[in-house]
Amino acid sequence: MTSPPARWLALAAAAILLSGCGLFDNTPPPPCPRISILRDAERVTLFRAGAGRDVSDIEFEAEIGEIRAACEIKGKQVAVRTQVAIFAARGAASAGKPLALAFFVAITDPGGRIIAKEVFESPFEFKANQQRAGVTEEIDQAIPLAGQVQAEDYDILVGFQLSAEQLEYNRRSRPR
Repeated sequence: MTSPPARWLALAAAAILLSGCGLFDNTPPPPCPRISILRDAERVTLFRAGAGRDVSDIEFEAEIGEIRAACEIKGKQVAVRTQVAIFAARGAASAGKPLALAFFVAITDPGGRIIAKEVFESPFEFKANQQRAGVTEEIDQAIPLAGQVQAEDYDILVGFQLSAEQLEYNRRSRPR
């Protein structure tokens, strides 16, 4: 059996060794690009075919929930892993149909110009009596850093890929 002072000495030695492994590294993570949900593209309402646009005509409603990003500077580029939570609900007109929603992740440069955009499709599975479902999508991106531009000078925008009609519907029904 080791004596208490010997045990403390062993623990202190282990802590010193582990600190070399980064366990006690208090270096803050590098600043990531700003990430946000594009206003007016944060939700989508899908109606059944036809002219009706009231509550009884809704097949699905969906919204983008929390988004998270982590990044790592690798030479002259920043590697970004983005997680996008998407939630969907069946409407009165869904009739058990399957659902797949298109959403995008875009990168803008310091001047606000879109330099990359990719559209993804997220499938949803609803069980027999399930009214709501959610998924979390994970996207990896690499952004080249040129000159004095830093990772935090870029923006990552997330939103649903909407038709002109869906975009107009969102704008008209936005809470004031």
